Amino acid sequence: MDTTTTTTTNDKPSMTAASTQLAQIHEHVSALFAGAVIPDMIELAMATAISPRVVPDGPPVWLLLEGSASNGKTEAAETLRDTAAWTDALTVFVEKVSYASLTQGYAQRVGNKVKRAAPLLRAFHRCCWVNPEFSTLLGSRPENAVPILSTLTAAFDGKLESSFGNVTEQGSPVLVTERRFSLLGCITPAVRHKHADLLAHLGPRFLSYRLLPLTRDEQRQANALARDGERPARLKSLRELISAHLRAIVEQPVSVVIPEHTERILEALAALVARGRTVVKGEGEHLEIGDTEGTSRVYQQLRALLMSLTLVEGATTPSARALRLVRDVALSSFHPQRAEALLVQRESPVVVEAHPATGLPAHTYWHALTVPTLADCSGLSPSTAGRVLHDLMHLGLYVKADPAKWVLIADPQAGKPPVVYIPKPALANVLNATFESWPPRLITAPDFYRDEGDSYGGRLSPPDARLAEEMQTRRKQAATKPQASQVAPIPA
Repeated sequence: MDTTTTTTTNDKPSMTAASTQLAQIHEHVSALFAGAVIPDMIELAMATAISPRVVPDGPPVWLLLEGSASNGKTEAAETLRDTAAWTDALTVFVEKVSYASLTQGYAQRVGNKVKRAAPLLRAFHRCCWVNPEFSTLLGSRPENAVPILSTLTAAFDGKLESSFGNVTEQGSPVLVTERRFSLLGCITPAVRHKHADLLAHLGPRFLSYRLLPLTRDEQRQANALARDGERPARLKSLRELISAHLRAIVEQPVSVVIPEHTERILEALAALVARGRTVVKGEGEHLEIGDTEGTSRVYQQLRALLMSLTLVEGATTPSARALRLVRDVALSSFHPQRAEALLVQRESPVVVEAHPATGLPAHTYWHALTVPTLADCSGLSPSTAGRVLHDLMHLGLYVKADPAKWVLIADPQAGKPPVVYIPKPALANVLNATFESWPPRLITAPDFYRDEGDSYGGRLSPPDARLAEEMQTRRKQAATKPQASQVAPIPA
């Protein structure tokens, strides 16, 4: 099953120029920002911005950049600022909106004519609405956010029918606004968590990209870069480069072909997102599992994002990197606390080894989680961490490890061993995968530990790269201590 965007007759020169421009963008980004998540965010922002133009049909891409304050979200969104000044603007930057401003809710009569303010939804058509302060838009009490979220939900499919009681044009009480747009918003985890159930009940439309906090070294580097006197000029140059890059893409769209095996990955990711966003109520064994959404909408959104990323990269077939970014978005789009658990799962997994009695090959390893690990690494309370893992298990995404089949690899600790939760294969095989082979496979901590050199350098998403770096550090430490275990233990 191959699908293409609009085709030109001169693909190769266009693609060569696009890949060269992207390389220049990355050079500027590395001179301005610290942390591996910033280049990823900027590529996702560019892909979201062009998606209404290069994938003109199907559900639009609505992406939230999700992270704590001062973590680079706003800076990534602001790199698109110059595209709002195009004659045929690619982006519209609006932070404060109301129900009326979205839907053209106020009109007045001037003489014999009716004048009504143009609705924002009309301005958004074929554009990307960029809102660096989406948290502020939703930051009030959930009931106050309902009118805006409900309006956005109604407008998602490209058509909104409204009726107002002040003034009616053309004798009809119904105002029809046909508009389709992408959305890029910046939000904190706390605000997204506050509105998670409301968004789920309205019908999930938003995807998310969850940021890792900067490490100490990355924060020091970020502080040093902020002191650079050339920073304003570099930022201006970066915005100009991004604007030129995206203009070339939308003015000369090329064919994008998605291979069959990539379609299978997209379908698997869509199924995981649908299950990971399912509402779960109740406590203990008395859980009520809500209706799981269908996979068609999120599949089409992930597919549109992948196609747009491919064009941003200057390619005609999705790269492993583009697929990894889509995977990161898919896993971040779970219910917020579950998404946090998956980040911990990827960055700081508990490692288990198959028991010889299972008949599995020797040294078969799997990544898992325990309640103490999730609580320690995420900041969730032990009770909340336990509930999150309990929910994931009842949603069919995790299972409790059978002590007769799996052996926990960890430093000996006093007391009763913790309950170990193992992700089911459909989830596990995409967690730390590089997507450079088919079918995708889980790359375990021992793999990172045993590989000499930096064999995965530049080919991992930030959470996986941090795990690989930790394993390399342990490997070097073990080289100076002959008595150390050959398989680096992960504290549980």
